[in-house]
Amino acid sequence: FQCILYYYDQSDETWLLDRKITSVLEEEVNTEEYRIDLRHLEELKTTVKLAEEKGVKVKLLINPYYIPFTDILEGLDSFKSQIERATQQKVYDFSRALPSKALFGDYQHLNHEGSEVYINLLHQKGMFE
Repeated sequence: FQCILYYYDQSDETWLLDRKITSVLEEEVNTEEYRIDLRHLEELKTTVKLAEEKGVKVKLLINPYYIPFTDILEGLDSFKSQIERATQQKVYDFSRALPSKALFGDYQHLNHEGSEVYINLLHQKGMFE
């Protein structure tokens, strides 16, 4: 959501990563502090409301993260609850859905293989219905 405007007018041909998470990233995952930023919650609420007013069926997802990253991400469950309260929408949490490090290019981004696995999972879970 936060990057929509940045990517609005750019090619999507290079969005997926070709690499797999490195051993250096694996080792460094616990050296950083990550916090959820609540500043955009009101904008998300407004966006969901506008979409619904136009008849768009909204499904909110938390995409998969590299699980050791998810383990240190402070406030994810609370953030999910706040989003659900603010938008009156269920948030489907896939943050831990893909346990294999081979599916990630970094902590927050799937690689090509991971994106295929995730799309198949979304189909299985009915996210495109």
